[in-house]
Amino acid sequence: MRTTKLNLGGTEYTLCFSARVVRDCTERYGDVNKVFDAMSEGEQYQQLDEVFWLLSRLMDAGARYDRRMGLNPPAPLTLDDLYDTLDINDLYGLQLAVVNSVVSGQQQNVTARPKNSEATPGE
Repeated sequence: MRTTKLNLGGTEYTLCFSARVVRDCTERYGDVNKVFDAMSEGEQYQQLDEVFWLLSRLMDAGARYDRRMGLNPPAPLTLDDLYDTLDINDLYGLQLAVVNSVVSGQQQNVTARPKNSEATPGE
């Protein structure tokens, strides 16, 4: 599971694009690939609504993940907490945090090694 970190007001929160978040996004947008459209289309307040909704899901999943790993994470901010502590000036940075979390959650690492590590070039 890939996670990213977000620092808000001096508190570091784990963001996790878990299967639960994928399911929530699919239910809300019809397709998980529409997440980025939802954060960038419409008026700024609509974009803020979507970013806050996504952040609340990612923070909740991050706290769940941290607890499963034996950590003691801070309580995730709720949707209402986000509305009460952040504003429109934070939109771009929050969009970037969501994108980083989603993209890192979709990355796959593949390790490859040559079949014959003793072969010399040109053989």
